[in-house]
Amino acid sequence: IISPLGVSIGIGFAIPAVIVQKVVPVLIKTKSYKHPWLGISGMSLTSDLAGAMGLKPSQRGALVLDVMPGGPPQQAGVRGSDRDTLLDGEPVRLGGDVVTTIDSRPVKTFDDLLAYLARSTEVGQTVTLTIIRQDKEEVLKVTLSPRPETLRGRAARGSAGNAWLGIIGQTLTPQS
Repeated sequence: IISPLGVSIGIGFAIPAVIVQKVVPVLIKTKSYKHPWLGISGMSLTSDLAGAMGLKPSQRGALVLDVMPGGPPQQAGVRGSDRDTLLDGEPVRLGGDVVTTIDSRPVKTFDDLLAYLARSTEVGQTVTLTIIRQDKEEVLKVTLSPRPETLRGRAARGSAGNAWLGIIGQTLTPQS
């Protein structure tokens, strides 16, 4: 728990043991660790988003918002969201691929995808993504690369002195 004044203010940090077991030996041996990078930003597919995309409201997965130029998913043909709309008065991006499995493991939320990448993959590994694109299921193979230096440097330094977590978020509403 972080406590700059010696008094706990209730902010804690935790690193899953599986990540420590994976990363620490590499750090000890090589003094650096290269994180596997898929090269997308996205969000969890909710029933409202699924309905707006013409999918069953029960469909879940990781909606791809952006595909980083020149990154592994662009080379594999993964597509990001291509249109903006309003959903419950909030702007949202729709139309991207929806990742439903990675290496045959179900992806119900964007966090499922991130957790699998962090815990179970290595740079240079090829993963198999099952996606839904325009109401059709497709299978794509993506070879993971190391997270680019610009992203690692930005994460360490922050942007313009601000903390940068390496994630993109969206405002949640009571309807989300």
